[in-house]
Amino acid sequence: MKQKFYFVAALVLTVIVTSGFAAGPPGRVAPMSGPVSEFRAFAPIAFEKNEGQFQKGIRFVARSENYSIWLEDDGISIYTSQGRRRANAPSPDADLAKPFRIEFLRSVAPVRARWRGEKKLAARANYFFGGNRQNWHTNVPLFAGARWRDVTPGIDWIARSGSTGMEVDFDVGPGADLRGLRFRITGSGILELSDNGDLMVERGVATMRLLKPLIYQSVAGRRVPVEGGFVIDEDRAISFRVPHYDRSAALIIDPSVSLTYTTFLGGSGADSASGVGLDSMGNVYIAGTCVNSGFPESSGTEIGPGGGADFFVAELNPNLQDSASLTYLAFIGGSGTEAGGELAVNAEGEVAIVGTTSSSNYPVTDGSTLGSSANALALTLLNTGGASMVFSTLLAGNGLEGTQSGPSVVFEPSGYIAVATDTTSTNLPVTVGAYQTAFG
Repeated sequence: MKQKFYFVAALVLTVIVTSGFAAGPPGRVAPMSGPVSEFRAFAPIAFEKNEGQFQKGIRFVARSENYSIWLEDDGISIYTSQGRRRANAPSPDADLAKPFRIEFLRSVAPVRARWRGEKKLAARANYFFGGNRQNWHTNVPLFAGARWRDVTPGIDWIARSGSTGMEVDFDVGPGADLRGLRFRITGSGILELSDNGDLMVERGVATMRLLKPLIYQSVAGRRVPVEGGFVIDEDRAISFRVPHYDRSAALIIDPSVSLTYTTFLGGSGADSASGVGLDSMGNVYIAGTCVNSGFPESSGTEIGPGGGADFFVAELNPNLQDSASLTYLAFIGGSGTEAGGELAVNAEGEVAIVGTTSSSNYPVTDGSTLGSSANALALTLLNTGGASMVFSTLLAGNGLEGTQSGPSVVFEPSGYIAVATDTTSTNLPVTVGAYQTAFG
């Protein structure tokens, strides 16, 4: 792999492409602008273990289209994606910036949560944030779910991805006292049961709905439905009413989480997938930018309220299903804002992602800097598997890069990487024999 690239700049550069993508030569890319739900349609939900990339006290993080879930030492926090983004706005919506929290009520002193990952995935997450390599985190394990054993004696709390979204199940062991299973949702306003038995938690424009639980027992290998549902006690604590079941056998209580907004929440800065590519094996690669929603950053990780959007890359295996289809996730950025996120893929599965950045500490391998420029062209090449950077560089001048259209990138047959964008800089370096050697 030749670690060189061409940079083509003009005052205005227009590229016409077709939408969608189909199997073909590696590196074929189509733009995929729009809300992050388009990306979520490809990317399955997985639970990411905290290995220093998040704040202390958080054990696992999972991200969905409208919200993210943090599995913490003392409960679960559910953040709206809009809330995490708007929390960085000059006048954040207080209803959206605060999480919904599920906390258990106990008659004895609380014990430290013991979340453990379940069904470890082959996929890994990788973080390249800032110029300090000690703050990078690679090969972070992902799981299909997580379990907290004995959240109350004989009852386990399980978080996992389900067919209707994120699910928080309760596994009631034989002989366990279901009356000990009581929890409260803090940060809520209106708390009520819908006509069909869903638990509705409303706060301003945000509504969290815990769907009426599917309750069942396994008998001779068959799933036997059990009647029951939520109960809201006088002290606003929530419990379950299951009047008739075999207490000598395990009981599963299976509600799903749904989160909606009662008003349209638009604005700039939404997550978006900008490019899709294929390698020679037919694996799908998606890249773009993601805002801070769902990223409980650690003090050494430049993501969250301190920064703007960052680049992401995801590899998916279309021959597998659900969480198993995710091969890796990678996040790249710094303390500023990354924009664009177009990609190209070569036959070996190396991914080149290009865009612009205002981060003075964008991770690079060649010592290039933003300097005094307001932004720079950023080009990063990830190795096969996304766990390391083959190279990463910045190109900045005395003007702005990528103001009219986002940068584009492609692998040439020779292995070189070609990048094109527009610029207002008059002092970018040029090579001998270039088609145009001066700005204008």
